[in-house]
Amino acid sequence: MQKKAGFVGGIQTAGFVYYGGAIGFLLASFLYARCNQIPYSDIASPLVPALALFHIFGRIGCFLQGCCYGIPTQKGLAVIYQRSEIAPNDIPLFPVQLIEAGAEAAIFVLLLYHLKKRVRGSALTAIYLLSYGVLRFVLEFFRGDSYRGMLYGLSLSQYISILGIVVGRSLFRQAGDIQILPIITDEHIRDRLVPVPWCISYSDSIMQKLP
Repeated sequence: MQKKAGFVGGIQTAGFVYYGGAIGFLLASFLYARCNQIPYSDIASPLVPALALFHIFGRIGCFLQGCCYGIPTQKGLAVIYQRSEIAPNDIPLFPVQLIEAGAEAAIFVLLLYHLKKRVRGSALTAIYLLSYGVLRFVLEFFRGDSYRGMLYGLSLSQYISILGIVVGRSLFRQAGDIQILPIITDEHIRDRLVPVPWCISYSDSIMQKLP
């Protein structure tokens, strides 16, 4: 497997790693809510904890494959790959993937707790951005795949983490205190699935261009 080096290469492949998928997921949820005139908080409440849950299994997959591997270590907590096509073989490596999976599980439990308290989805999004942003920023120092590229001593993921922390803090300031979400039924959501005119016109313009 050919490894693309450099900070620019990391930007070009950002859509194929977790941060690219997470940003696309949250952006698609926001656009869906706006297109259907539904408050983002109404649909984000179950989606944000699910994002953390899926990431747990994703990091376990990284560990099994050998990607996103940790730095070499001589401590007792280490993993040695023997047939990995990505991670260095026969070298004790810090199991950063499993550490992140465990921390993601803790974040998932935290989000689930607030979900059961009917906290609004915007507040859940802020909690996730803040908690995972700090977690990822720290764990990047224990990553051994430095071929992703560095800029001023930080990786691309760390810069995205800083941006996530800033956005999460901004969401908290906009919402003020953690707000409680009123009970919303499926009928309530279906009644609000009314397409916005700009969504209809945009969809019609795409259909007209199709052969």
